[in-house]
Amino acid sequence: MTKKTIYDISFILFLTSICHVLFSKYGFNPTDEGFVLSATNRVLHGQIPHVDFSSVRPLGYAYLHIPELLISKTHFFLVSRFVFWLEQVLIAFLWIRFILSYSKTEISLLKKYTLILICFVFNVHYFPESVLHTIDGLLMCMIGLNLITTESKWNFIGFLFIGFAALCKQNYLIILPFTLVLFGRKKIALNTIFGFSPLLIYVSLISLYGGLNDLMIQLSGHNELLKVGVYTYLFNPFLYLGFIGLFVYRKLNLDKLYFSVFCLLFACILMLTNHFHGKFGFLFLGIIVGELFYQLKENKSVKIPIIAILLAWSVSISVGYNTPALFIGDALSMMFF
Repeated sequence: MTKKTIYDISFILFLTSICHVLFSKYGFNPTDEGFVLSATNRVLHGQIPHVDFSSVRPLGYAYLHIPELLISKTHFFLVSRFVFWLEQVLIAFLWIRFILSYSKTEISLLKKYTLILICFVFNVHYFPESVLHTIDGLLMCMIGLNLITTESKWNFIGFLFIGFAALCKQNYLIILPFTLVLFGRKKIALNTIFGFSPLLIYVSLISLYGGLNDLMIQLSGHNELLKVGVYTYLFNPFLYLGFIGLFVYRKLNLDKLYFSVFCLLFACILMLTNHFHGKFGFLFLGIIVGELFYQLKENKSVKIPIIAILLAWSVSISVGYNTPALFIGDALSMMFF
């Protein structure tokens, strides 16, 4: 391994371990933490999703967390929380790596790790440290994006990960066609096959055990998409405020550093006053939407803003946590580029 790779691995493990030691022993989230690990325990013992037990979302995430139950039967909550911190650090690391790789930007290790920390801290904010299907799907998307933007002949495998993200939470399915159009048109047939193969395999296996009808009923159980995925955005004034603020900033030609620092300070205030995950948090997504339209106006590449908006929207589709807060750190970090 190169020195750079060794530094990156050391940084990821150090940050993960620090957070695990400081925070993982506190609290219990009796909702998501319970049903994720419960579903994992069920599939570990051979039960078939949607056939032997019900689920309103695909159970791909349950298979991802099987190693945590195998490592320790008495401390699996602590083990799973280490996995939570590792996932969050990797999401921040891979997002910055994706932006740097795609934009072909070179920065110092200090600047890169600073941006990763910004991503990480604001993505986590005060969210409970527990494994979650939303975070699993986000990590799969990050792995996929980093793979499909490489020059390797094996980069089509990245679409496999993005397809698997939809098995963690079905609304990540929207990411797949966009990434195929934005990054995968050169080998569109191969990329499409690999992208949809996790879904096809999952549905085929459930059907083999006679659960296709149950699968369709269970996955269509939620009907709040308009409420949580459309109205939440259309009627949020802070989304429009962020949009307008970006154009004012661009029009005045202000120093990007000042604008970025201001956004970080505002995010800190929101976090300290327990408003970070609420309607105020949509301000940062509004800025990214504004950046998308500005780049279109200037005839520049809009691939990264499009992916960022789609990921933030996918993360926010939730009855219990209807907010892009778990991706705001990534949006904030974009302002430094």
